[in-house]
Amino acid sequence: MQDNTGAVSATAAITSDDLIETYHKLGRQYRDRATWVASDTIVKLIRKLKDNDGNYIWQPGLVAGQPDRILNRPVVTSDFAPTPAASTRSLAFGDLRRYYIADRLGMGMVRLNELGALNGQVYFRVNKRTDGRLTDGNAVVFFKHGAAS
Repeated sequence: MQDNTGAVSATAAITSDDLIETYHKLGRQYRDRATWVASDTIVKLIRKLKDNDGNYIWQPGLVAGQPDRILNRPVVTSDFAPTPAASTRSLAFGDLRRYYIADRLGMGMVRLNELGALNGQVYFRVNKRTDGRLTDGNAVVFFKHGAAS
């Protein structure tokens, strides 16, 4: 996995040039299927960016059900993505088909009679094993904010 690190700044900032650099850090073979993944906070910062002509670089989805776009690639907003901060990877760009989620067979369940006995209740504890892994480290790049000045 590669990082594109932004300029040193007192605030977590991102520029149009940072987005273009991050886009081109990803290999050409992955770009056609690549997606941006970001928190709502960084999406707000990106939506405010303008090109040299004063036009916003953000491209809203014009058709119902179509994603918003940055540099003509779809954007997914995630509640689990890090918020922008100095030295933080707050924006990912890549081919997410290279990330696999595996569910292990079998599930364990234990009946906990004693835990709820005083209240006339029965509790159950259920365990299921899942995992996720990026199988091709070249398929995703990250924008990393510069260190605080």
